[in-house]
Amino acid sequence: METRVRAVDTLNFEMWHGDVLERLDPEQKKDLEEALQEIKFHVMANGASGGSAVEQGLIARIDGMTVREVLVLGLGWKLERAEKEQADLKAAIPYNSQAVHRREGVERLDMASRVERQVERLEAADKEVSRIRSRIALDGPTAGPPKGEGR
Repeated sequence: METRVRAVDTLNFEMWHGDVLERLDPEQKKDLEEALQEIKFHVMANGASGGSAVEQGLIARIDGMTVREVLVLGLGWKLERAEKEQADLKAAIPYNSQAVHRREGVERLDMASRVERQVERLEAADKEVSRIRSRIALDGPTAGPPKGEGR
């Protein structure tokens, strides 16, 4: 977990990536892949487009970091997104539940169905938040991405 990323270019990144994956257990491999994907999302959100630009943005962001730091950064950003979805759903469900009672007929059924789907999504979001928190605690210090770097 303290191995540093050696990624000055795509070739070095691929070599480092393959080497480090051999040393991680299956859960850590999954965590690393999730973290790298989340960092790529962040790179794209900051304006990079196209595979090469995203890859270069990823490399620039993580070169020199430890595997643990990469995990905490990427999973921290993923946790932020999951917590935002969770909060949005917690706010929407009571509002939409009240709206069910203000509707009639088909509109009422549609709104009730919407609330049911939101409750299911909230249950999934709750599980995802718990899972990510647990993985961050196992893989590294309980921390999120650096302040000001979230979405």
